[in-house]
Amino acid sequence: MMPMFLTVYLSNNDQHFSEVPITPETLCRDVVELCKEPGEADCYLAEMWRGSERVVGEGERMMEVLQRWGQQMGEVRYLLHHQRAPGRDSGNKHLHTAAHTVINVIDVFSVIENIVPLCALYW
Repeated sequence: MMPMFLTVYLSNNDQHFSEVPITPETLCRDVVELCKEPGEADCYLAEMWRGSERVVGEGERMMEVLQRWGQQMGEVRYLLHHQRAPGRDSGNKHLHTAAHTVINVIDVFSVIENIVPLCALYW
């Protein structure tokens, strides 16, 4: 398999980034560990798309995160924030954004497309 690389912006400067090799087993926490400064404690990875931002969960597999975007994958940017993730203390693992709401709606329609023909067999 050819290696895949994830571009992670380390600040708001477009020229300050890291290319991180990922595999199907690579977790978000692995990417954060590779990108943060030595000794830095609280960092998190966020994906940004069309002005919306979502915190990527530490246990999410990065290859799966990328693949969920489909054709829009090239429009998504990954940014390392050098602070504690919002909502981390309250138990919230994800911030829901319009970007993933759209993806979830598309997923629901895909499921419905598969169920409707099955229902027709029973009616």
